[in-house]
Amino acid sequence: MIVIICHWFWFERYYLISKEEYEWFDSAIQKLDDLAHDCYKQGVKHPRFYCSELECENITEQVTNLRTLLTNSKPTE
Repeated sequence: MIVIICHWFWFERYYLISKEEYEWFDSAIQKLDDLAHDCYKQGVKHPRFYCSELECENITEQVTNLRTLLTNSKPTE
């Protein structure tokens, strides 16, 4: 799940969710919204925090997660 953070600039934080929670998009959108809000409130301290585009929020493992995420999301030719 991606939570977009807007301040003076825009960046995204990534959180891990289960397949069941992902499917809430179609069946229980309010539950998914509540989970996203909880992640937003706790920020990098949330146990599901995976990585942030704002590198200063990441520890070494999360920097690796971000690089993996960005590498895997690039379109292939």
